[in-house]
Amino acid sequence: MLMAHLLRALASPPLCTSTCFINSPANINNPRRTLPSFLAPKTVPPYQFRMSSSDRHVPQLSSPQQSELEVEKKFPVPEDPTAFTNLKQTLTSLGFQITHEEEFVDWYFDLPAPNWHFSLNDIWIRYREKKWKMNNNYGWRGVWQVKRRSATDGDGGTGKDNDGMTVYQEYQGAAAKEMILDLLCSIDEESCNIVLDESESTMPGSGYNDVPHLDGAELLVPFSKFKTFRSCWQIIPDFVNDSNNKFVGLKVDIDRTDIGYAVGEVEAIFESNSNDGEVELQKKKIRELVDLLANGGTDEEAMSMGKLEYFLQVNSRQHYEACVKAGVIL
Repeated sequence: MLMAHLLRALASPPLCTSTCFINSPANINNPRRTLPSFLAPKTVPPYQFRMSSSDRHVPQLSSPQQSELEVEKKFPVPEDPTAFTNLKQTLTSLGFQITHEEEFVDWYFDLPAPNWHFSLNDIWIRYREKKWKMNNNYGWRGVWQVKRRSATDGDGGTGKDNDGMTVYQEYQGAAAKEMILDLLCSIDEESCNIVLDESESTMPGSGYNDVPHLDGAELLVPFSKFKTFRSCWQIIPDFVNDSNNKFVGLKVDIDRTDIGYAVGEVEAIFESNSNDGEVELQKKKIRELVDLLANGGTDEEAMSMGKLEYFLQVNSRQHYEACVKAGVIL
């Protein structure tokens, strides 16, 4: 029955058997993976796939598990121009300056609906395309990413605090590709039974053409796509003083999207082997800075809602409610 649900969402000529051969440079040491038989893709989604720029020449990493620890908390970005000006003035008064601006498109992937095995386990498979300039021309350069919750002593093992603070292990590039393929091959039928039900599996809405492609991960389908315009703020070393040195090393991002939503976030990045004490110290600093930037804020829901959460709430209510039920969205 599980296989039948998945096959309803897939319709194309046979691509591979249950054993997938992955030939990218990152997989030289592990060229053979076996998908669980009940998930073995005999067909692929009816999308127009493309080879991303990041897939053409991928340097081999010394370890496929290289990652960073990302600790962040979101805050509301006011729509009122005066309030937004006050927000920027607060950042400037604390010594923050805009270091650069970015424009990127995020694709999020999972098993076909309603079988969102990864997102319901707080694992987010993403392909991010950034706009970049070479000489006088602009183009897009993409990279695969995986964000996976990382439990700490202070959050009850969930990777999330009650105020919306999150801790994620983040993988990029070749390490992310390795992680994606390993995650697919590690799914067991018993765990999927928790997620799957007897309802019809449906594909995402129309309009997803030119979908990023990863060899061996054809079973994944996109469930979200949106563009973000980001301004990045940090304290420049020359502007460090006694009143703001506690915030040195923190990064503030202010994001506006093409789906009509804006949000800010304060984050700290650590090496994956950082100790819990160091993480808890940075959490305290992040909360203090968010309190200054929110200036009373709005309600807690608005303060903690991320871009993807907003997208799901507006465009995929069933997926959103499933994430709430699973405890992934607070």
